Amino acid sequence: MFAAPAPADRELMIQAVGLAARIDRRPWPNPPVGAIVARDGEVIGRGAHQGPGTAHAEVLALREAGSRARGATLYCTLEPCNHQGRTPPCVPAVLASGVARVVVAVRDPNPTVAGGGLERLLDGGIAVTLGVCADDAIELIWPFVVTGAFVRPFVCLKTATSLDGRFAPAARRERAPVYVTSELARHEVHVLRRWSDVVLVGGETMRADAPRLDTRMVTSEDACPACDPIPAVATSGEPGDEWTGRRHVVFTNRRSLNPIPASSPEKSGQALRVVECDECEGGIDPASILERLAGLDAFTLLVEGGPRLAASFLEAGVVDRWVSYTAPVVLGSGPRWPDFAIGKEAVPDSISSPRPEIESGTVSFTLTRVARCGPDLKAVWDRVPFAATRDRLTDGSASQVPASGGGA
Repeated sequence: MFAAPAPADRELMIQAVGLAARIDRRPWPNPPVGAIVARDGEVIGRGAHQGPGTAHAEVLALREAGSRARGATLYCTLEPCNHQGRTPPCVPAVLASGVARVVVAVRDPNPTVAGGGLERLLDGGIAVTLGVCADDAIELIWPFVVTGAFVRPFVCLKTATSLDGRFAPAARRERAPVYVTSELARHEVHVLRRWSDVVLVGGETMRADAPRLDTRMVTSEDACPACDPIPAVATSGEPGDEWTGRRHVVFTNRRSLNPIPASSPEKSGQALRVVECDECEGGIDPASILERLAGLDAFTLLVEGGPRLAASFLEAGVVDRWVSYTAPVVLGSGPRWPDFAIGKEAVPDSISSPRPEIESGTVSFTLTRVARCGPDLKAVWDRVPFAATRDRLTDGSASQVPASGGGA
């Protein structure tokens, strides 16, 4: 049914992936999509989706190509849509353009739409190839995929520890950050922040490190949106003044802070929003934080620690992806993981443990990738199996296409 990939497909699809990533702002709740029109290896049209209500990537690419699109090849990181949303469906525009071939990385994972875009293109006499650079394309839309098109927020946990599980050395200067991992690992985290609407730390981390939670290490070469996240702290104490002048959020369970309801509009020029959340065992309930994100127009949350906050999100069973950096040092003392318990109800029925003998009272992850990051080790763990999802969204075609490596 699907045509085999051509030699130039991978290189051109990588360009489309880069277009999807290098956009002005995060496109949530829509997925990032990039498209290219090429003829004889020459790119004649480019497009990237910028978010709800804006033109889709393939329409922009075809518009730029104009009449030259006839007989050319369209490369799209996501299956062209076949349904009416805020904008018209893309499949009719693709058919009308006269392209001879369409190369798609992955099918549309949105459970609320009918899909069928590829089948309609095939019925229209267009040759279709599926599964080129599937890993890279799914990385782009992973938050959209695992949340069922954002029926809930996507939660990524980032940790950086020593070989003996310490988050920082015991001896340290007050209110100054301590970096366990390398500069390369920190650079990757700054890129990860660009994909996150809100970056969250706990009160103890805020008081000890005074983190900036910005993206100052990102360069123009990095494949990510050109916008910073909102820094946030979850604390039962008084918020600090480290982010004065920047838009930021304080999640608290203390009424004495006179919180602004998350549903109320932000006042003009007001940088701080204090949001009251439910209490959980003397702390702040992670599920309550996630509920309040909707009032902040936030769809993706990056939890950066410290250990107590990270443990509370794991205990609540709400972490979708865990990006773990391990530095090749042994600290011997310093902050480490607290003891915490995960209830049986935290394990979704759809996720089975790879070790049934320890399934009771656990939250299971699958290893998506592991790689060297300078001197450090980076491991990416997902609640929803990445490889199985890729196979589902490519009808197994991705296994027949040379992989480009992917990246978190």
